[in-house]
Amino acid sequence: MAKKNITISLDEKSLKHLQQELAKYEAGMTEDIERFCEIVSRYGVKIAQNEIRSMGAFDTGELLASVNFKKGDLLVDGCTYYIYTDCEYAKFVEFGTGIVGQEYQHPNASEVNWVYDKHGHGENGWWYKGKDGQLHRTRGMPSRPFMHNTAVQLNSLLSGIAKEVFG
Repeated sequence: MAKKNITISLDEKSLKHLQQELAKYEAGMTEDIERFCEIVSRYGVKIAQNEIRSMGAFDTGELLASVNFKKGDLLVDGCTYYIYTDCEYAKFVEFGTGIVGQEYQHPNASEVNWVYDKHGHGENGWWYKGKDGQLHRTRGMPSRPFMHNTAVQLNSLLSGIAKEVFG
């Protein structure tokens, strides 16, 4: 939104004009805030997808394809957008599992009370049936914190995006 100087005098006509100009400015700011949130969200999706690729967490492509954003609740003087994944196993990739995950923990694992070897499998690990129909043994997997890293990277871009949008 272009910045504009408004000159007024203290008479009724001028004050009404000021009121109209402020209403236009406020509407423009609301649009700019909305645009800012959407741009940040689009960057976030790209960053998350790049993180998933760089961490080798895209074997079936399901997780990679599931990263998206959506508009949240309307706020009085702002907006809310969510960058999310609805992939059922995303949290296990993000935080890791088993004793392997316990060794290579998520940076915020303790804040969310994530339990790594909650079934007590230990070094023996466990067996599971894969999508290929075969039995596979695992001791878990390390944390690959693609969403955490996305938040960190996105945070470093906010001021540049704000300058781009708000001038």
